[in-house]
Amino acid sequence: MASLIGRLFALSVFFMALSNSLPVLGIGIGIFGDEINFEPNLNRNFEAFIINNEVRDVKVELGAEGGLAPYITFSEKILDVPAAGKGWFSFNLNLPEKINPGRNRLDITAVD
Repeated sequence: MASLIGRLFALSVFFMALSNSLPVLGIGIGIFGDEINFEPNLNRNFEAFIINNEVRDVKVELGAEGGLAPYITFSEKILDVPAAGKGWFSFNLNLPEKINPGRNRLDITAVD
């Protein structure tokens, strides 16, 4: 039993060391802003960026999900982001006269 525990421990240390040596590649989104309070007919612009950790240029499609998604307009739907670089975009949030009370969510998405 002790031998099995010793082998499992050694195997887990091996996988942790292996995972620390592998690069993490992908894309991420940075947005300047956080929660905003509802105002009827609010019309506000936001700036954001896609960071590309890949070793190749990527083309991403921007999107929105959540209850407030219909009120978002992007400056562009497709964004070219250079390898190991950033691609900037803006979006507009144009809220209606009223929305359902409570917490309403908006997620900005980027798909390679």
